[in-house]
Amino acid sequence: MVQAIRMRHITGESLASSRVPATLRDAAIAWCGSWRDAITMAGLDYAATRVKPMERSKRQVGKELRELA
Repeated sequence: MVQAIRMRHITGESLASSRVPATLRDAAIAWCGSWRDAITMAGLDYAATRVKPMERSKRQVGKELRELA
């Protein structure tokens, strides 16, 4: 499981918990206690694996909502 996490990192695949196969995430949680702990056990920086939300101003959000309407 740790090896699978390292391989995803080496190949440039996402390590965000919401973007990995559920079987890998579930195994990591079962064996390591949490996805964060599994990433740390693989020798990687957990903060760097997280998906960060886009920053938008209220004006930009309003404009996007008007365009979608």
